[in-house]
Amino acid sequence: MVRNRFKHFFTAFFILFYVTSSNEVIGQSDLWNVPEGFLVEEAVSNLFLPVNIAFVPNPQSDLDTPIYYITELYGQVKVVLRSGDVRVYADSLLNFTPTGDFPGSGEMGVTGIVVEPNTGDLFVTMVYDDGGIKNKVVRMSSNDGGRSVATITTLLDDIPGPPQSHQIHAATIGLDGKLYIQVGDGTEAESAQRDDDLRGKVLRMNLDGSIPEDNPNATSYVYAKGFRNPFGGAWREADGFLYVSDNGPEWDDRLVKVEPGGNMGWPNSLLPGAIKLWNPTVAPTAVKFYEGAGFPEPFQGRLFVALSGPTYLLGQTERGKRIDMFTLAEDGSVTSEEIFLNYVGNGRATVVGLAFGPDGLYFTDLYGEDGFDSNGLTHSNVYRVSYHPIKVARNSESSALTQFTLAQNYPNPFNPTTAIEFSIPESGFITLRIFNILGKEITTLIAERLTKGINKVMWNAHGLPSGVYLYQLQVADFVKTKKLMLIR
Repeated sequence: MVRNRFKHFFTAFFILFYVTSSNEVIGQSDLWNVPEGFLVEEAVSNLFLPVNIAFVPNPQSDLDTPIYYITELYGQVKVVLRSGDVRVYADSLLNFTPTGDFPGSGEMGVTGIVVEPNTGDLFVTMVYDDGGIKNKVVRMSSNDGGRSVATITTLLDDIPGPPQSHQIHAATIGLDGKLYIQVGDGTEAESAQRDDDLRGKVLRMNLDGSIPEDNPNATSYVYAKGFRNPFGGAWREADGFLYVSDNGPEWDDRLVKVEPGGNMGWPNSLLPGAIKLWNPTVAPTAVKFYEGAGFPEPFQGRLFVALSGPTYLLGQTERGKRIDMFTLAEDGSVTSEEIFLNYVGNGRATVVGLAFGPDGLYFTDLYGEDGFDSNGLTHSNVYRVSYHPIKVARNSESSALTQFTLAQNYPNPFNPTTAIEFSIPESGFITLRIFNILGKEITTLIAERLTKGINKVMWNAHGLPSGVYLYQLQVADFVKTKKLMLIR
């Protein structure tokens, strides 16, 4: 059985108040176990082998503008708009027909992606066929606000590729504004130690593809060497270092803190730079630091790591299909770890891509529940994990409360989520309900006994038309009603 360190969250009640993303969500999923207070929803469905996710750093507010991008392994990049629409940004990116087994040659294709914050251009990593598989990095530009590609410029290519996986992977933009690219050893282990070979390395380049003069070697792209299959990378604001997930052979999957000019040891050792080793292996993929808003404060600065697990596995496993969460010390060493999300279904879904958006943690399930269909396609998903407490204590000095109050919702007008705050000076049975302007009840947000204090509830009006609504608080003989306005 899958390890379960958290209680199941109370889903039926939470559906009433979950906060939607800037794009609409499809519905709640019961395939993933998360800590109490968190909710998992399908954000995008019917994808074909979705790998990685990259959010727009400075998104616009219009519903017809991009919010994030998804790489699909077999040759496409999809763009998701704020409205929830999913479009093809770029297709036919592979100059060969990808076929093969999982694990094996079928795992190669389009993988890494990052958005350049000033232009909205995409940096994408992929393989191509040039009398043999090779790796390359391209820059994609758009003429229509990031909705579709107009030009593709190759920044770096002709890097020997793998016969199966161990290809070019993550693309990140460092805190220094440089582009960092992670390249696997192509299953030729010794390449990771050769300074004249770009395999088994983290590469550093200017955004135009040139070599920065301040690289460890001013004439080389190599930033660090000694990697085997470095799938995911993330920058930590607290120390300015790059942290990488690197897949070992039959042992020692690892997390690595990367030093400029460092040698991470492969194939001689997997210990240099490692802050975490997994035995048995769990296939770590994407990694991301939470350095934003939306999750509770104790999550700030923690490292989230996707563990894909055994390839194309049916059902549950202790060796992956989950997201682990790490707390790091000032020097980058691990001080605590726990399972954040765990797969509890019976299908082939796993966790591969990982990214924090403005409203939660997003991840890809690669194969979807059913794996490949009779036409060789998958019907896979992007999920969103968001935090939704039903009520939040806002005043620890609750003894100062002397009367019932119902505050004006905020924001107001709203679309589609708003907060309602109220205070109760004594314990009692509380109801908080929403009505339309004709007095018909829309939903009950709270119907339970609460203790004295100040509380806040989030209401999501997803699916309701624009207009004026009423919210009513009732506690014993106290009844208070106020208006709120939904604007689409």
